[in-house]
Amino acid sequence: MIKKLSTLTSVFAIIALVTTATAPSVQAQQNNAKMNKKQRTYQITISNVSQSQPLAPGIYVVHDDKATLNFTGQLSPAEFEPLAEIGNPMAAAEFVRSLPGTMHIHVQNAPIMPGQTDTFEVMAVKGSLLSGLQMPAATNDGLALIDSVELSNKALTIDAKNYDNGTEENSALNSGFDGGQPDPARGAENIDNGAPTEPQALFGLHPQLKHTVLQAHIMPVKNKHAEKDCKLMARDQNNMAMTFANGDTVAVGTNIGLYLDANEMSSYQWYADYDQDGIEPQLQPGVNGHDWSYTTWAEGSFNFKAVVTYNDGSNSSCSFTVHSN
Repeated sequence: MIKKLSTLTSVFAIIALVTTATAPSVQAQQNNAKMNKKQRTYQITISNVSQSQPLAPGIYVVHDDKATLNFTGQLSPAEFEPLAEIGNPMAAAEFVRSLPGTMHIHVQNAPIMPGQTDTFEVMAVKGSLLSGLQMPAATNDGLALIDSVELSNKALTIDAKNYDNGTEENSALNSGFDGGQPDPARGAENIDNGAPTEPQALFGLHPQLKHTVLQAHIMPVKNKHAEKDCKLMARDQNNMAMTFANGDTVAVGTNIGLYLDANEMSSYQWYADYDQDGIEPQLQPGVNGHDWSYTTWAEGSFNFKAVVTYNDGSNSSCSFTVHSN
């Protein structure tokens, strides 16, 4: 039973109204110190794989090891009660937002019915953790938990484990409003429905709901820069295009000014080699950080390369060759 919660007209309908009015998907709370230039995009697909358990709107959190949604063996936070009993994630979201180590929060704005999915994206640094909580709605205070899954370069599919929040007495699964479980059609009546567990029990695995109801599929999004190489262009000291292009032949002693053109660039490394004897790093970037000058000091082929690291941590490279005689 929810002891303190403002009235609502429909359990799931009010969730959609509140989360949409606050901000689309309520995605914004980022810890700038953690979400640095090496972050990348991950696509998260949540699937309801049950036969009869709607999943109420929940929360998904990118965090480090200082934060957790798993309170096994402890009393769960009071803010979990509305999420676990009537599927209202707002109080839980505010609680998690205040935890040290929380980097990003996604709050769902609609339930996921059996056989359906919900897909969203998060930005995260590789090695960050993803956790999530949703209420299987045909329980009294059940929560399906995705617990601290490490984000990497590999796709993952994770089965959630089902937990009992310890705040409401359990009736039979799928027993409906008469069994103390939420019914969107009953609106505000859901708030006081159900028998509270007194004293509150410890957060632990659900004694009834033992089959998987929620799966999370985590997919690193393909590097958006991989399809768009950076560009190396020949420029003179006035930043004007030179008369020769990639692959042209120039006279010995020609000074080549190369300009690196790449959007959203975080860092870069210049390389050069002569007659393709092997790429040797050159650690002298140009004056403005994008330019580099080189003189064709002998006959042969001069090959230049820049390796770019973008703000999302991805990489690409671009090349420029001139022949000298």
